[in-house]
Amino acid sequence: MHFSLSAFHLRKSRPFARIRQEHKNQSGFMTLDVIFGLILIAGIFNIIYDAGKYYHQKGEAARAGEDLAYVLDGVTQYFRDSANFDAALTAARADADAMTEIDLDDVISGGYLPSGTADFNNYGQDYRIYARNPAAHPDGLEVVLLTEGGSPIPSPVIGNAAMFAGVRGGFIGGSGYLPDEGIAQGSSGWTVDLETNYPDAVPTGGADEMAGRLAGLVWFNGQGGVGDFLARMPSSDQEANTMRTDLIMGNNSIYDAYLVSANDMVVRGKTYQGVYKFASEAVHDVFLATGNQLIDKPVCPSSMVPKIFTSISMFQSSTGSGAVMSGTRSYAEDISATQWQVKIQVLSEDDRTWTDVSNIDRASATVMIKCGLP
Repeated sequence: MHFSLSAFHLRKSRPFARIRQEHKNQSGFMTLDVIFGLILIAGIFNIIYDAGKYYHQKGEAARAGEDLAYVLDGVTQYFRDSANFDAALTAARADADAMTEIDLDDVISGGYLPSGTADFNNYGQDYRIYARNPAAHPDGLEVVLLTEGGSPIPSPVIGNAAMFAGVRGGFIGGSGYLPDEGIAQGSSGWTVDLETNYPDAVPTGGADEMAGRLAGLVWFNGQGGVGDFLARMPSSDQEANTMRTDLIMGNNSIYDAYLVSANDMVVRGKTYQGVYKFASEAVHDVFLATGNQLIDKPVCPSSMVPKIFTSISMFQSSTGSGAVMSGTRSYAEDISATQWQVKIQVLSEDDRTWTDVSNIDRASATVMIKCGLP
């Protein structure tokens, strides 16, 4: 019997060749899967990196905003001192651009900020303080706190920095930022044209170099007081809760007042100690007075008039006449537009007549004066 080995070899080799080809095709698909997987992982890592970078930038911006608010508080206290306010106002009035610069070291050395306070923020930006006397407010000062130099705060997070400084905080626009270059814009909506109003604050390279920096704005009126918000919490600084204009409630109420003190007060309402009243009549003063004593009339609101009430407090007879008294009385005599005079009298039992005894030193009357309705 004869066998052909070559034919046998060819017949046996075909299945193995097909297996190798299929393995090669599967290897190609596995390579594509790995490539797509790596691309997906790289994309996820890139997203995570971008998110981490953004939140890091946001945290750094928040630090810068809080630092700006901290320095602004010191600057505010500095200008609340009437001596500092008057000096800055005088310097601004004498300047051609109606502005002056205040060194941050003066704020620190004056005790308005703790010693050792840095004059730059976490971006390496230095603080500069400028005060301007606007023509429309000849007795007021507009004060801006600016940062310059250092690294610009990235535009996606600079708004966060301004918001962390509160309503007084803002930032400066320019290329890649809103608003336009040289414009400081507050988180609460205020704007200041630095190129026009504060030309000394603009760098030699132009206003665009100010982009990415921070700004703070505070307004002071002609009495050295700050025109910002009243403090809700107790403050050792009386100025923090001092009103310098009328308080208009807009038909709203004030509740739970413990003590209301006023020089001239007209109170109109529905109840006063449970009784319907058109106006409260506050007692102005109560004291003892002797006969013939002059009493000054209180100065009353236009809708009220001065009133006086008297009552015998003490009386001792020293006439020695043996006359019997059956009564005493006191009253106030209107002697001028500004004064009353206290009178004291006794009633004689004999002839039933009143006799003036205001000149004796052993008689006195209790006197109450107030403003009341006519």
